[in-house]
Amino acid sequence: MNYYKKIFKINVLICLIYTLVFSSIIAFSYYTFSKNIYERNVATTISRTSQNIDDAIVASKDVPIILASNINVEGYVNETVPDYNNRTQTSAFLSRTVGSLSSYSCNIAITKYSDDHAVTNRSTTQFSYYYKTLGITNSQIEEAMNEFDRTPTYNTEYIFSSTGANQYLTLMVKDNKQYAETGATLYILLTYDIKTLLDIDNSTNMDVAIAIGNKCVYATTPEAKKMTADYIDNIIPSGSKILTFTPNNTQAQESISYYYIVSKSSYYSDVLLKTIITLFVSVFILITGIFFMYKITKRIYQPVDKLISAINNSDKEITNEFDYLSDTIFSLMEENQRSSYTIEKFKIPVKDKFIIDLTLGVLSDDDIKLGTVTYGFNKLSCDFSVTVFDYLNYNALSQSMTRRGMLTIKSSISHIIDNEFKNDDFYKCFELSADNHIVIASVKDIDDFKLRIKRLILSIDASLGIELYASIGKVVSDFNEISESYYDAYALSKKRELSQANILVETTDDFNEHEKEFFSYSFDDEQHLVQSVNSGDYKKIQYALNALIPSDCYISPTQYSHLITLLSTTISRIMYNANLSSDIFGEGVSVYLELKCCDNINSLKTKCLEFLMIIANEFQTQLCGTDFKRSKLLIDFINDNYQSNISLMDLAEFMNMSSSHVSRIFKQQIGSNFKEYLMLFRYLKAKELLQSNPMMKIKDVSAAVGCTNPKMLTRLFKKYSEYSGYDGREIPL
Repeated sequence: MNYYKKIFKINVLICLIYTLVFSSIIAFSYYTFSKNIYERNVATTISRTSQNIDDAIVASKDVPIILASNINVEGYVNETVPDYNNRTQTSAFLSRTVGSLSSYSCNIAITKYSDDHAVTNRSTTQFSYYYKTLGITNSQIEEAMNEFDRTPTYNTEYIFSSTGANQYLTLMVKDNKQYAETGATLYILLTYDIKTLLDIDNSTNMDVAIAIGNKCVYATTPEAKKMTADYIDNIIPSGSKILTFTPNNTQAQESISYYYIVSKSSYYSDVLLKTIITLFVSVFILITGIFFMYKITKRIYQPVDKLISAINNSDKEITNEFDYLSDTIFSLMEENQRSSYTIEKFKIPVKDKFIIDLTLGVLSDDDIKLGTVTYGFNKLSCDFSVTVFDYLNYNALSQSMTRRGMLTIKSSISHIIDNEFKNDDFYKCFELSADNHIVIASVKDIDDFKLRIKRLILSIDASLGIELYASIGKVVSDFNEISESYYDAYALSKKRELSQANILVETTDDFNEHEKEFFSYSFDDEQHLVQSVNSGDYKKIQYALNALIPSDCYISPTQYSHLITLLSTTISRIMYNANLSSDIFGEGVSVYLELKCCDNINSLKTKCLEFLMIIANEFQTQLCGTDFKRSKLLIDFINDNYQSNISLMDLAEFMNMSSSHVSRIFKQQIGSNFKEYLMLFRYLKAKELLQSNPMMKIKDVSAAVGCTNPKMLTRLFKKYSEYSGYDGREIPL
């Protein structure tokens, strides 16, 4: 142990010396060359900016050559009347051209200027509108045009513009090619984002200016532009330092200079500050290194000691720690190899991986050929089919069971499936998702195969209480085509989810056969639903709706759409009979569209029941108001006409109804039939007359209440009172 401690101390000393020397060299070098490094970084930054702008200028000089060879551009320049089709094709050509100009994205536009029209790489538009969207003023355009007129050989003008947050450099190029047909001149505008071209980190706090010849054409700030213009005129600013960069190898053939502007205080403080910081960091590293190396020297052996204590299970003294650790590590490596073998053992075999990938159709033709030959699938001479086993209600099942319980259930189902198909010519069962089982099996007769699948599902239900349904894909003769069978079964499975049919086993042919039939329900069932809605009873409505659409009925997607139309029509008919409008469901609500949004039969029935209950409640409310009006109308008729010799036929004529119908309504609304109520009413009126006028003759009373003779009135008094009318004056009435 002492030997290793001595070695560690020597290493610590070496590290300390290395840290001290290296830190001193860095501090001295940075102090000496920081100024040059700073200016070199600036030169690199501006060089990058120069190259970007140089590329843009070179691209602007290449554009006329590119455009001159295009017939659409030539047609645009020579057109005397607008050719919108050619302009559209020209715009498409410009869009393709933009991508080849430079590494920076730009917008391109061409114009004849005289007609205030432009074709851009995005659209065709007014030229004045286009350049104003870039922040270019009319005076800038006019100045460029005047410059072209003054110097015919000069064909490029630089326009800097701004739209608030964005700044642009537009290279306006005059195409000197003569277009003989019209004598028109073509002008080309290439627009770049200034920030993209400058490519300068905002954290540097520097200003950049650009000058062409002796004219400052752009600066990041107005102050920087003025300072640069003064600098060009040999007016040296006192408070700022300006670094100049003029590219020597430019291809743009333009006299462009770049200026880096920073305050002198910032410039020198930045250089000195970094140097001082470097010195302090070096000293700190030195002191920290000495402290930690001292601690490390004291504790360097502690991890080795703990490691040996952890892996040494015996009390035997260890004489050579390194030999012991070496032997232990080799032992752990052997154990790791055994563990790796165990892990590999439980990985998906390569053959099974090939079958799964082939089923999903993700293999190339070469991989398929290699796999079928390697695993002997090319020797199979039987038909195949893929079956997708889906859980009837997987979500509810998974929520009601633990994760371990679900794994046990799925493992049991896989075991039952294995026992069923293990003796077939070919069979493979696997899972592609948590809610299904995929079975690839050889098929001799599809009907027998369907019967086997059905019995298999019933046996799983009987033994485990788990309900499954199977979707059988089409039968294929080549093993390489099992992906077609799988996706056929998968599509069928999704269609069955929509219909929610309780059919255990189905093929695509079975599904298509069902789908050809239109869904319908009987007139009696519909009438039963109408009567249930009129009654306002929720349970009756629900029962009638279930009778109309049984929960175990099979509905294909096509039939599902037809069912929506039928239900919408039935609801409209019920509303029409009840004299109701669709406003009762809410403003702008369409029954058909609401039903169309339901994605399965259960949600459709729920939505229908919701609509029917709204109708029933509204109808009952309306019915109460109608009953009151009807009752008042009947009573008012008798009150107005009881003195006359009226009958049920007179009331029927008054109500504009048949006598049988008005009799039924009278009984329903009043509680007695017409004749009984009329007799009782006359009796009560006669009683009032006798009470108010005891001396009135019975004959006159009888005539006043509509009785044809006094005997009739007497019979009424005997029926409704224990006294006769003749004694009415003498008895308390």
